[in-house]
Amino acid sequence: PFLTKYTPGHPNVLVEAMPGGNGITAANHVFNIAPKDGTVIGIFNRDSMLAPILGEAAAKFQPDHFKWIGAPESYANSAFTMFIRTELPYQTFEDVRKAPKPVNLGRQGNNLVTISKEVLGGNFNVIDGYRGDDIRLALERGEIDGMGIGYTYVVQQNPRWLSEKMVRPIVQFGHERRLPEIPDVPTARELARTPDDLALIKFFELTLTLGFPFAMASDVPAERVETIRSEEHTSE
Repeated sequence: PFLTKYTPGHPNVLVEAMPGGNGITAANHVFNIAPKDGTVIGIFNRDSMLAPILGEAAAKFQPDHFKWIGAPESYANSAFTMFIRTELPYQTFEDVRKAPKPVNLGRQGNNLVTISKEVLGGNFNVIDGYRGDDIRLALERGEIDGMGIGYTYVVQQNPRWLSEKMVRPIVQFGHERRLPEIPDVPTARELARTPDDLALIKFFELTLTLGFPFAMASDVPAERVETIRSEEHTSE
């Protein structure tokens, strides 16, 4: 609706979901296949933008060659936060490191969930395959013990989780300092055990600065890219 309202001519905007490869399918399509006339805009999974850098063979695009439009949100005032159900006996991330059996952590392709296990050493069993709201429903039903999600997203969309103390935050990603709203929750950087671990955390946190990125293919004419980028258009 917003693209229709603010784009000259008020064109109809059709949404086409292209699941696959943690967002790689959509990025490949926009970069290689979609028309290069400005009629196609990609809304990407920010984590997929690291795929070529990490040597993912399926990623047939170059992130720095996209014509970036912008992002409607950033993590400037939020943090990607790992939550676990409060019915579990663990109070801190250190407790999860020492857990006698793995904590089942749901994941929707986010690299920071994997970092929580492989780099920070949380005793997690990472479960993939969730789409959309399924992962939040799974957490509410107790099918999984925890998940990673933006803190402000929980505040806005699932406030009951916090008001009823259904979940407990145990680590936050995205900033050097702790988010003021959750001052007792350590940052991933604080929990890093080696300089290499800290460097990896900082690298993967870079995707949070992208927010929810919009982009066009590299060959779209510059004037059409600028038309979409412009903040001067109104609904008149």
